[in-house]
Amino acid sequence: MSLRRRIFRILGMAIVIIAFAGYFAFSTFFFSPLEGDFEFGLATLVPRDVDFFIAKSDLEDEFDEFPILAITEDLGATRAGRTFFESDTWLQFRSDYDIDTQIQKLEEALAKAPIAVDPLGLFGGKDLVLAGYFRSSELSKADFIALGRTNWMGKMGQSALSYPSLLGLEAQGITVEEANGVISLSGGSLPRAMHIARIKDVLIVGSDHALVLGAIDLEAKRGQDSFGQSSRYADYIVNRANREPGDIELFVDHDAVMANRVRFGHTLWTGDVPAASSDSFTPSFLSHIGQAALLKELEGVIGFEGGLAIDLHADISTEKLNSRQKRFYRIGGFNREEMNKVADMAPADTGFLAYMQADVADILRMILESAEPALQANFHDLVRSVWSYQDGTTLFDDLSSGLKNRMALIVRANDYPEEGENGPPHDNTPTFSWAVVGWVKNEAALNEFRSKIISNQGRFLISGRESGEKGVFTNDLRQSGMVVYEYWSTFVPGTGHISSVIANDIFIIGNHHKLLESILLTKLNDSKHPSLSDEAAFSSLVSLGLNNASGFAFLNPGVIGDTMRSIAYDAASKSVDINWKLERPRITNLVLKNSFGGKREEDLDPVERGAFDRALQNSIDDFQNAYLAENVGTLNDAYSRNITYVEAIKAGLFEVALDPKRIDLSLRTIIPIAPGK
Repeated sequence: MSLRRRIFRILGMAIVIIAFAGYFAFSTFFFSPLEGDFEFGLATLVPRDVDFFIAKSDLEDEFDEFPILAITEDLGATRAGRTFFESDTWLQFRSDYDIDTQIQKLEEALAKAPIAVDPLGLFGGKDLVLAGYFRSSELSKADFIALGRTNWMGKMGQSALSYPSLLGLEAQGITVEEANGVISLSGGSLPRAMHIARIKDVLIVGSDHALVLGAIDLEAKRGQDSFGQSSRYADYIVNRANREPGDIELFVDHDAVMANRVRFGHTLWTGDVPAASSDSFTPSFLSHIGQAALLKELEGVIGFEGGLAIDLHADISTEKLNSRQKRFYRIGGFNREEMNKVADMAPADTGFLAYMQADVADILRMILESAEPALQANFHDLVRSVWSYQDGTTLFDDLSSGLKNRMALIVRANDYPEEGENGPPHDNTPTFSWAVVGWVKNEAALNEFRSKIISNQGRFLISGRESGEKGVFTNDLRQSGMVVYEYWSTFVPGTGHISSVIANDIFIIGNHHKLLESILLTKLNDSKHPSLSDEAAFSSLVSLGLNNASGFAFLNPGVIGDTMRSIAYDAASKSVDINWKLERPRITNLVLKNSFGGKREEDLDPVERGAFDRALQNSIDDFQNAYLAENVGTLNDAYSRNITYVEAIKAGLFEVALDPKRIDLSLRTIIPIAPGK
């Protein structure tokens, strides 16, 4: 053998020996470079009985470059995004939490690292789980475990904790202890002890030693008795229909939240959501259907692919349901075919469509109980005077006898042409055009109700153009062969009338007879009146929702945006109070001084009086317009911003399925993220 070959042979053997020794040394002191990844889901390392669980996969895909979210640039190019980023709310948030400085510090720290560091590669970028137990009312005292996939640098860092002097931990006053594969850190600047372990490529960090050790035990038992192998995780999270791989997985034991009287910020969670005591109609009404206090546990998924998507399941405490809720929850639901039948009668430009199956009397009672006390009192007085009932709600039972247990609400823009002298007198209050649809069970009961109204027009504030004239009129709809009744009243905002019609199997009541006509023609498949069921957005959302539901609500903000802005401006204007007791005398004196030589009002002759009245009214109008422009602007801007956020949604569908033992919720929205949207 030549000398050269002998040298190469020796060098080769040396390299093999060094590599072999290096491998064993590295494996001994750090980790095996050849070890594989943990092959199961991280939920199999979480105890079955945790109080909360949240997980996200592919988190690294949500960032262009950490910590900048990938969606930030696209969102900033949309109208809603620009509005939000320019709002005082966002600017104040950035200031309060010093967001820009924190991002800058993080970027500087990453730049100073000796090698390029990807925080999401170190922990949680591919899979991330946070779970644990509520231990008191303070969320900060909850025992938690965090699990995340890591790369070789994360593995190296975890292994290096076994050599605290290497990392300078002792100099920082941090004590390091190791037992049963768990490294515990305490002292120094740590607010509480942290316990760290690793299973292959899964890094585990927890506030409780037993939780971290439990993850190791669950791995040894191949996930037996873990949250990941529970039926609720499989049925309502993993196998949820239409879920995307990157959806957020969520579970909360609501009984544990209530038992520990958990606080969110400074607010004690009582389960009173929606609030029964609210002065606003909507939360008060919804509280009659159900509140968070009914829930035992909640699980599901949340996604953001193409818009917001939420699917949640909740077991409920049946014993907490009142008698009305038990009736409400026991009524059977409907399938997608039934949803499309309801949408068949809604015009294609419907902005809001809601439908539910429930006893009509129960719904009307919930509406009345959610109204202002003065309105409730007036209603009871009216019913006593017309029907001689001791309790006004008895009338609801009469109406329920004429209608089946289902109702729909259709809302669109009130953009119908003015009818001039042929139409009812009305104010200029901005309003939607709305119609409530019921399904007829006993037409005679409905006709009797209509007769009572017609024969008591004065009590219902119904009148014609002149006081004392009749205010009930009929319209024959030639195309549909139906008769629409109009009840004129200047107390009906915006339209000045309420209309109703009984058309075969349905009863419709609304605030514009043109909408009722449109609904009837749409239901009859008139070619000039396309239906909502033909709209692609509606069909798409229905196909992604629940197979069976008890109620649904569809929203298309784009077609009612202008109306919402008009209503918002009117609300802002009415919320600004002008002290007319002070301002009217002041304006009167100015008009007399500037235009009538300072005369007193009572000294004006008849000709001057007419001119004065006109001048005074013009001055009052000018003052009011200027005052409102100055004071309403800020409030109206806030309303307009919220409307802009809503308009970012092209379409949305919310569904709920009720059962005495459980509730299922589904929300789907289409939110196009493109410039100008």
